Amino acid sequence: MELWDLYDVNRRPLGKTMARGDKQPADTFRLVVHACIFNSDGKLLCQRRSPHHNGWSGMWDVSVGGHAISGETSLDAVLRETREELGLELSNNIIPALTINFKGGFDDFYCTSMDVKLSDCTIQESEVSEIAFLSLDEINAMIDSGVFIPRNKGFMEYLFYCRTRRGLVKEVCHEMNLAKEPYEKIVSGAKTIEMRLNDEKRQAVKVGDMITLKYDVHAVNVRVRALHRFDSFDELYAKLDLLKCGYSLEEVATAKYTDMLAYYTKEQQAKYGALGIEFEIISIV
Repeated sequence: MELWDLYDVNRRPLGKTMARGDKQPADTFRLVVHACIFNSDGKLLCQRRSPHHNGWSGMWDVSVGGHAISGETSLDAVLRETREELGLELSNNIIPALTINFKGGFDDFYCTSMDVKLSDCTIQESEVSEIAFLSLDEINAMIDSGVFIPRNKGFMEYLFYCRTRRGLVKEVCHEMNLAKEPYEKIVSGAKTIEMRLNDEKRQAVKVGDMITLKYDVHAVNVRVRALHRFDSFDELYAKLDLLKCGYSLEEVATAKYTDMLAYYTKEQQAKYGALGIEFEIISIV
């Protein structure tokens, strides 16, 4: 039985699962992933779904698609699905080009280029019946003829644009060290905002960047979803959800911006201000 993790509207794990095929509980969301693999000619590797596939059977679609199973991150899921459906190995530093929010879930689309031939692929016959490299014009014509899943043509054009965007596959560009307690809260999903001094190092962080957060020999790779910059930690503490910052319900009542004096001096805080780095987990190393 395949189980899917459930999330709230802000993509925070609820600690609940649902079985594939069951009715999804109200106000919960699941995670879906797609991979779009382009060759050196700029064509997209597409798959024709098996006639036995549950949903859009016999129709063409992008390279890979499927649900994240319980315990998987988005990256875990796209690596597994690509391996299972096509027999290909993607870089474990790939990040989503975009996320589509649909009724009932989140759909991460990964775009990458690979020097791969059709003969390099080993298809999963229970899921895939045929593969081909197709141009955007060919895909649009197939959408018109009803043999390709009826995706919006503008959306398909954007996916082709994404194949040339810098940063969709890249090395982790930032590293930060953590103590044991905040690291464990991040891994558990309880902490989704890291508070830091907005110094020169942190000013280089951009939305969409990846950060490796380290504790001892452990590490977790996260993707930056939003950056919250403030003139002071006083302002940060007043405006951000401190539960997301790692405080417990009991601690929030007594939490004060002066807590940050344990890490940064008054002079440092006055010079640089404060930064809340909101992120989502990509993988746990």
